[in-house]
Amino acid sequence: MTKEKIKEDLKDIRYYYHCRKKLGGVETAFQKAIKGKVKAYTDLMYEAPVKLYDLYIELYVENSTQIEVAENLGYSLSYVKKLNRQLCEFLLKELNEKK
Repeated sequence: MTKEKIKEDLKDIRYYYHCRKKLGGVETAFQKAIKGKVKAYTDLMYEAPVKLYDLYIELYVENSTQIEVAENLGYSLSYVKKLNRQLCEFLLKELNEKK
């Protein structure tokens, strides 16, 4: 697993939740195809530090922008970017350990 792959996966997860909300629960073929990935990442996030978990929910489940996350959580934009890097590093470590 690489950081680039994790970033791709996170984009897919964000889109998964975006479609789910937009379509009112109707599942698309794309959503069905990545359900396993969504579950795997969600399970890992239960073990994450609280700040990283909150960031994951805000950015990838709620589909907020980094600016919105900074406002919602009372962080600076640069701190949100730093947390997002830490999130990717956490996921990389956890996914590589689970292999």
